[in-house]
Amino acid sequence: MGVSNLKTGLLRKYAAWRGERLQLEVKIAKIEAEYETVEEKRARIARLDELTKATVEIMAEIDPKWSPEHTKPVKPKNQVIPFEHGATTRTAFAIMRELARPTNPAELATLVMERLGGDVSDEDLMDRVKAAIDASLRSAGAEVRVLSTRPTRWEIVPISEA
Repeated sequence: MGVSNLKTGLLRKYAAWRGERLQLEVKIAKIEAEYETVEEKRARIARLDELTKATVEIMAEIDPKWSPEHTKPVKPKNQVIPFEHGATTRTAFAIMRELARPTNPAELATLVMERLGGDVSDEDLMDRVKAAIDASLRSAGAEVRVLSTRPTRWEIVPISEA
């Protein structure tokens, strides 16, 4: 009876140790693959330093009042709109329903910014909101349709036609 329990426990530990070993091998492979790109990443950092230094010099010529501290870093591929995730799209669709007429992303961006309390005078933010609205409308599928191009005017498809 004691041998059976010992055997079962030992087999469980053996399986756990083999599984842990497999996990460690995968982690080591990932670390080694990342390590191979270290020099490439260091070279990119050096290039980014050159680019930011040049930008500081150019901006000093264009706008003497500007300072690098006025521009906070933004991580690439992160949401950079200062509103809750999805708020821009929900608000744009709500405004389209209220207007009950075709609208374009530029007009919607202004209305969305006003409703969400954004700074309408911030051109960069306005461009980002407009792009987010445009992307949302293009991916909305059968819920919306294009009525004209240049400027692109969108409308919500009435439920009776859906």
